[in-house]
Amino acid sequence: NTWERICLNLFSFVVMTASNQESTINDLNEYGYIKYLGVHKNITQKKIKNCIYKYQNKSKQYKLNEMIIDGMGVDKISRIIGLTI
Repeated sequence: NTWERICLNLFSFVVMTASNQESTINDLNEYGYIKYLGVHKNITQKKIKNCIYKYQNKSKQYKLNEMIIDGMGVDKISRIIGLTI
């Protein structure tokens, strides 16, 4: 999923498949953590190809995702609520 890809520092081209994804996708796109391509029924092969081409030529401009998600959430929450894992 998108959060796992961010945790692994993998940049993502994201296609919205359900309306409940809209606010999260828009926020992540706005801050540069993903590239939002649009709603699934409006995506074309040409649009995907163009986005990949642009990404290859400007990949240094996209943020590294390592700071937003560190993969240590379970440990952090466990410490907060006093559990030992």
